[in-house]
Parts: sequence; C-alpha cells; structure tokens
Amino acid sequence: MLGTWSGVSNVAVIGNAPKHHEPGDGSEAKFVKTDFTIVIEAQEGRNFSGHWKSDSHEENIAGALMNDMKSGVIVDSDGSATFKRISANVLDLCYVHLPSANNKSSVALCSEYKRQ
Repeated sequence: MLGTWSGVSNVAVIGNAPKHHEPGDGSEAKFVKTDFTIVIEAQEGRNFSGHWKSDSHEENIAGALMNDMKSGVIVDSDGSATFKRISANVLDLCYVHLPSANNKSSVALCSEYKRQ
C-alpha cells in the first residue's frame, strides 16, 4: 500500500463539503469531480496510515487490509472507505460520510486511483 495514489473522484455531495470544493445549503445533491491524492506513509503488517488531500483540504487516515491483502477499509475524521486493489498499482475505492452532529454534509463517491 505504501506510496502515492492519485485519481479523480466522482462525488455526490449534500451540504457543504470543503474536501470537494462544493458549498451548499443541504437542500439537494450536487455532483462534482475532485482531484484526490492518497499518500500511504507507513505500513505495519495489515495496518497503514497516511493522509489524503484535494486542492482545498488534507486529512489524516488510518487503514487496514483484509486477509487477502487486496481489500480493506480506511477511516478519516468524518467518514470511511472500502477499497480493493485491482492490480499492484490500481485501487478501486468507495468513500462515504454521513451528516455530522451539526448536519454539515453527506458525501458518497467511488473512484479509481493509480499509484504514481
């Protein structure tokens, strides 16, 4: 998992989600494309950590691989992702976060990331 992975996320957003450059009042879904980079800086066995970032936001992540060492989960401060490595350098990932306590935003996205 170590390395830098990049891709364009196709995002469905309700509300204000600064990671995705999309302000809103929460009344309807908006569809945006956002360039994202995932940087995995450390790995020990099936666990890893790093950060992901867009042009406007950066956030720490932690993750774990399933027994097959191809599928797994990632969490950040407000959401989670499931992923599967399609090949050594291609990652298929879906991310969600539900409305927070202040009902700020909801996000759903699925994207392909390639290791740089």
